[in-house]
Amino acid sequence: MALSDYSALFQNNNDTMFDAVKFGVAIVTDKDFEALNQVKVQYNYAWIYDKKPATEKKEKKMAEDLMEDMADVVTIESFVPQYQNQSIHFTGDDMGSDRAMIVMLLYIVMAILAFVFGITISNTIRKEAGVIGTLRASGYTRRELILHYMALPVVITLIGALVGNILGYTVLKQVCAGMYYGSYSLPTYVTVWNAEAFWMTTVVPVIIMLVINYGILHYKLRLSPLKFIRRDLSSRKQKRAVHLSTKLGIFRRFRLRVIFQNISNYLVLFVGIIFANLLLFFGLLLPSVLNHYQEEIQENMLAKYQYMLEVPTDAISGSKLESLLSLMQYSNGTKTDNKTAEKFSAYALNTIPGEAKSEEVVLYGVEPDSKYIKADLGDGVYISTAYADKYQVEPGDKITLKEKYERKRYTFKVKGVYDYSGAISVFMSRDKLNETFDLGSDYYAGYFANTKIKDIDEKYIGSVVDLEALTKVSRQLDVSMGNMMGLVNGFAIMIYMIVIYLLSKIIIEKNAQSISMTKILGYTNGEISRLYIMSTMVVVVIELLLSLPIETVVMNVIFRVMMMESLTGWITLWIDPKIYVEMFLVGFITYVAVALLEYRKIKKVPMDEALKNVE
Repeated sequence: MALSDYSALFQNNNDTMFDAVKFGVAIVTDKDFEALNQVKVQYNYAWIYDKKPATEKKEKKMAEDLMEDMADVVTIESFVPQYQNQSIHFTGDDMGSDRAMIVMLLYIVMAILAFVFGITISNTIRKEAGVIGTLRASGYTRRELILHYMALPVVITLIGALVGNILGYTVLKQVCAGMYYGSYSLPTYVTVWNAEAFWMTTVVPVIIMLVINYGILHYKLRLSPLKFIRRDLSSRKQKRAVHLSTKLGIFRRFRLRVIFQNISNYLVLFVGIIFANLLLFFGLLLPSVLNHYQEEIQENMLAKYQYMLEVPTDAISGSKLESLLSLMQYSNGTKTDNKTAEKFSAYALNTIPGEAKSEEVVLYGVEPDSKYIKADLGDGVYISTAYADKYQVEPGDKITLKEKYERKRYTFKVKGVYDYSGAISVFMSRDKLNETFDLGSDYYAGYFANTKIKDIDEKYIGSVVDLEALTKVSRQLDVSMGNMMGLVNGFAIMIYMIVIYLLSKIIIEKNAQSISMTKILGYTNGEISRLYIMSTMVVVVIELLLSLPIETVVMNVIFRVMMMESLTGWITLWIDPKIYVEMFLVGFITYVAVALLEYRKIKKVPMDEALKNVE
């Protein structure tokens, strides 16, 4: 059953990530509810507005006013207004960010394909220059020719968009829906016609194709009819050919000439390679990052188990006598004989909203000679590496945190960074924390332990932080995005093949006469392939290598923005060196597959081509 206010399965509203793998919600009968462990029962209260606030700002003010009024009467353990409830909003926000990413991806792909079409048309104009000049001289306008050459790419784009819409509403709809069902608790999927989706996936791509190709055609067809008839398609004076040393050998010089003659095509190819490699990079990177995160968490856990204690409700809200008795029972019931156990105090504050949304920070108060937190705390504070990396804080800087439900703020000077990537945390001595927050000198909130504590009553244990709890984020991301990464990788390879094939094909067609002439001179198909296909292969290899550092810089920016805006907590971007090798091999193997197709095209170039359209 899907609940409207629990579409994202967050066990706790402060969690970095929901857990659809090991957590769920259910509605049961009274009889079934009574069969559950009543010790763990927690009572929550919800409210609705008599008059719903018109804006989120007004809702926030009303919620804060209600919270302050309630705080005067009872002790609030947790207060989650609707606009802060991740279980309600996370699904929609996540789908919204997915939508923005896919739309941007679509438009970038369309722009690249439009430029590829433009180059293809430019090559066609070069081949048909004489015919174009004759038509212009016969009275045909430039507008008519532009419409003629624009028709094919626009029609193909329109047909492709319509076919994509049909597939999206029929065959592929369950694939996309299945991805979200694997992550969220959603109601039954129903297909609904969406005019906005049609506009964004059909009309806008056609407009992109129209605009880019019109610009290219308008530029290419600006010459006079006489220039087309003469096949003089350059508006500038011909530059002298680059001098190449005779020591290079004829084949090397020939390949270099091919590269220099097709430099514009290779630049477009470079853009296509960067984009395809970026997609492939993301697809290969995420599983690697998540695996490294799990290993990193396991290696630098504060302790194998962190037991967070929970004060019983009747110790706070009961009568004075009941509260006193309950606190005495709590004090005795939370003592342990576990030899690995070490007390710590804890307090929760929130970061100040800014570049990242406000998130909870756990402040640990540890013993001076702690066997778990090995740091020279003294009177200073240390922050976790996750905190330092996310908020770019260094020793000597000051950090400001606030009470979650109050306006009170605290400022601390950072003494050092503690190697802990499991959470956004602050470490200080137990005495300092207890004094700062007026908790009492004997206060403690839990235990660090390397073995399970079995002699504390379950009702006093609020939560246990272990390896499974800390790796919840990576586990869920792996489940949620695993299938999508396969699609991203496949899409990247498809972009590779399309861009490389079309541009390689243009280079072969552009040099058809030269290829024909070399055949007449007795060169074999293999030797000719070494001249033309090897030239492009050299460029592809160079561009693949050049794209890697560019993509690393771009991915660092994208990953940081994603972590700052979409998630609480922090996952370190770690790039496995083998990813670069995999990216290069995928690009190279893709080109080899394309080269085989181009070799067949070279074989089909007839010898009499050299006698046609001689300039």
